Amino acid sequence: TKLNKEKEESIRLELERLWGLVMQKIEPTSNRGMRYKLDCMAMRNNVGVAMVEIKDRSSISSRQYPTINLSLDKYNKGMEFFLLNGLPFIYAVRFKNGIHYYKNHTNDRWPIIWWGRNDRGDPADWEPCVAIDSVRFKRA
Repeated sequence: TKLNKEKEESIRLELERLWGLVMQKIEPTSNRGMRYKLDCMAMRNNVGVAMVEIKDRSSISSRQYPTINLSLDKYNKGMEFFLLNGLPFIYAVRFKNGIHYYKNHTNDRWPIIWWGRNDRGDPADWEPCVAIDSVRFKRA
């Protein structure tokens, strides 16, 4: 939705400020966005240093639940960049208590769960997801 895009944009800009990197948005409406499936590439001097997925979960705190879930498709795409190209994958999330991020490690293996939204009653809102341990998220 438009509101989600605005929230993600504000997180992207805040990460640029905090990390001193250019967070190049990968437009989802282009063929690039569909192909890469992630929100942006973090860059320094026009060179990629990480692939980043951004979410707004400001209705919960970073440790409110034991896991923070992410679409398996997006996680796999992030890990593909890491394993094939050496670019770290970062999952950045704004919670009630600030922006936190998970940065992948080679030996990370997370449970794969069936998870999604209930508020719209749409079965298409459910998909395989990885359940990342919330203690692995660090404050940005």
